[in-house]
Amino acid sequence: MCRCTQVYSESTMRTKEPSFRITRSITFRGKKIPIAAECSACADAEFILKIDKRATYHEPDSKTYVVLLKRQFEVHPKLAHPPKLKS
Repeated sequence: MCRCTQVYSESTMRTKEPSFRITRSITFRGKKIPIAAECSACADAEFILKIDKRATYHEPDSKTYVVLLKRQFEVHPKLAHPPKLKS
């Protein structure tokens, strides 16, 4: 789930190039499992995993969770960081 606005001005950007950064993780049986990430260039773009534990229980897998977070992030640069047009 991406909570972000469509276009950012230079004053709200933290870095020039958007990159994927894991911000929260849990430890499960000694393994770090990422559950949230953010865009390094945006102040409010956060990507959170929404998993319903009641539907089916399975042991969390960090590789799968990273892939799910990166899928959310891949959509974000197209919406919030459009390429600058050369005039």
